Amino acid sequence: MVSILGPLVALVLYPKANALFALLLIGVVVIVVNVLLSKEPTPQEVADFIERLMNGQYAGWDVDTFEHLRIRDPNVKGLWVRSISVCGLPETWAGLSDDEKDTLRHIIRELRQMSTATPPSPGA
Repeated sequence: MVSILGPLVALVLYPKANALFALLLIGVVVIVVNVLLSKEPTPQEVADFIERLMNGQYAGWDVDTFEHLRIRDPNVKGLWVRSISVCGLPETWAGLSDDEKDTLRHIIRELRQMSTATPPSPGA
């Protein structure tokens, strides 16, 4: 709310400072371009993420990056959502029971099978 009202209030209070609003426009353009040009993760990359988190071999922002993946493929997204809904927060996956880890391993296998499946050729 503040991020929307702030610039509007500033425009009313400082009408001659229009150059500052150019920076706001540049910020919006940078965000839009970033979203449009972002690369969608492959099923293999999502599987690798899940495996690293499950084994506790993550560092830095890996958990946040995994939680905020922008996946457009509905099949990959379904498995991604299932991994989170079945096993809880990714930062707790290292301490899961064997049954829960088997569930994640099954999801990893499905993702890797999706990445090895070859798409049909356009002429076929």
